[in-house]
Amino acid sequence: MRAPPTSAMDSPTGVVRRRGSARARSLRSEGRRLSVEDAIAVARGDEHPGRLTAREISVTQLVADGHTDREIARRLAISERTAESHVLRVREKLGLRSRVELGRWGAEHLTAKP
Repeated sequence: MRAPPTSAMDSPTGVVRRRGSARARSLRSEGRRLSVEDAIAVARGDEHPGRLTAREISVTQLVADGHTDREIARRLAISERTAESHVLRVREKLGLRSRVELGRWGAEHLTAKP
């Protein structure tokens, strides 16, 4: 049986602080950028690699409609950098090389069919 931690640095949190502080900061920062809807989806396990979150779908639709990162940021009340990050993440998930490809993909897959 393991002995209980003798100091805060021996606890699991202490190990994270020592070994993974940069990763932990990165994860906290990423979590803070999530919308409430996206955070709930992640917590419920609704987000799977390759599937788009509600926020990513919104961003993709705006790209398909021809909006710039700045315009997307204004419409979604997020920073321009966050909008840019969403666009990049969606492209990576879908294996697309350019914003134009993302716009085409969005127009094809997200536009309501008559």
